[in-house]
Amino acid sequence: MKRVILSPLKVQLPAGERKVLPAGSIVNGFHIVRLAEPGAGVYMVEFQWGQQSLSCPLHSFLPRTGVLDAASDAFHTSAAVA
Repeated sequence: MKRVILSPLKVQLPAGERKVLPAGSIVNGFHIVRLAEPGAGVYMVEFQWGQQSLSCPLHSFLPRTGVLDAASDAFHTSAAVA
């Protein structure tokens, strides 16, 4: 499943470098990872943008992305759980 960035999204590369993906960017291959630090309770999303592997907090990813419907090239927003 692919997702489209709806508003600028701050992301991190594996080496720690940070960048901002612009609205309209298409990402795929994402999965959710729970950080191992004790008491962190933070979930990250790891995904692909072009040939780059990126990550960001789940709470940032969900409200700034929508599901891209490959059949119609339309996107559908997902509701984030607070």
